[in-house]
Amino acid sequence: MCRRYPKFTLIKAALMTLVAFVWGNDASWAKQYDVGPGEKFRSVGEVPWGKLGPGDLVRVHWRKAPYREKVLISSKGTALRPIRVVGVPGPGGEMPVLDGEDATTGPGIDYLFDGMQDRGLLVIAPSNGSMKGVKPEYVEVEGLHFRNAAPPGVFRDRNGKPRRYVMHAAAIFVERGEHITIRGCRMTRSSNGLFVASGAGEESQSRDILVEGNDIRDNGNPGRMFEHNVYTEAIGITFQFNHLGPPRSGAKGNSLKDRSAGTVIRYNWIEPGANLLDLVDPEESAAQALKAPEFAETLVYGNVMINGPGPQTSMVHFGGDSGKVERYRKQLRFYQNTVVIGADQTGAKGRWRTILFRLETNDQAVD
Repeated sequence: MCRRYPKFTLIKAALMTLVAFVWGNDASWAKQYDVGPGEKFRSVGEVPWGKLGPGDLVRVHWRKAPYREKVLISSKGTALRPIRVVGVPGPGGEMPVLDGEDATTGPGIDYLFDGMQDRGLLVIAPSNGSMKGVKPEYVEVEGLHFRNAAPPGVFRDRNGKPRRYVMHAAAIFVERGEHITIRGCRMTRSSNGLFVASGAGEESQSRDILVEGNDIRDNGNPGRMFEHNVYTEAIGITFQFNHLGPPRSGAKGNSLKDRSAGTVIRYNWIEPGANLLDLVDPEESAAQALKAPEFAETLVYGNVMINGPGPQTSMVHFGGDSGKVERYRKQLRFYQNTVVIGADQTGAKGRWRTILFRLETNDQAVD
């Protein structure tokens, strides 16, 4: 049977569809903010970060001196009009640098809670006064070098008061967010290079994270095993085309530690940490992650994985580390990876054993 609709209803629907299409595709409402020498904005802190909207573009131009300024991204873009923060390279391809050491906080930055500002140089999170459940969405960060977000480093809050980064700080700290892309960036000399968090409820669950084409190295805290080049917990996260270099000298963390559901690790170059890959169970987000269909399997394919001559004997740890075995991952698909073992068997400290897969219980399987 064919239903009949009043002519007015059909005209109204057509107009609403047209408005939605134009709004989603026309960038005339978007704004562009250029930062750097000779540009309208001389400093990163002058950008109205809390007022960014769909389609807005922030371009940070290279200069010889680093930008010693902190950033909070708390707004929402859309799938067709994401919020983009990009670096404009120098004449020799130099990447603009945001440095956390002695960094200042712009007057327009208002963190969700006071302690959040100690957690990173670039923070993606709701701002103070945001409605419950609101998360940053459709944000792309590209072509910037983030460094020096680690203790004993000091920054200044928006009142000029000196503060110290916490032990688990990160060059880029995603406190919560959906449809977040980190592409073509460099993250160095921080406690964690990239940190993605999730909480115990949908309002604080991070989802759909893409980490692509980045250079992440020289992170971690000397003498500690709890901070890593990459440390993530989300539902739906893909790592592709990245170079994960060695951690900071003396640090005991991993190259990539992940607690996500729906993890895909493909076409990366991964160098030694305590583990090259530490793929374990979700913590704060377990209530959501364990229900996600993506939790059923973890995909690792097409990577180059190099285990160097140092003491690292374990390459891939899979399953969990919390002791709550009912939360542990079950199935690892490990296809078409190139694995290089560089162990030296000579001398008193020669290494004679290397573990490719360290599975936590008999419930884990590797294909």
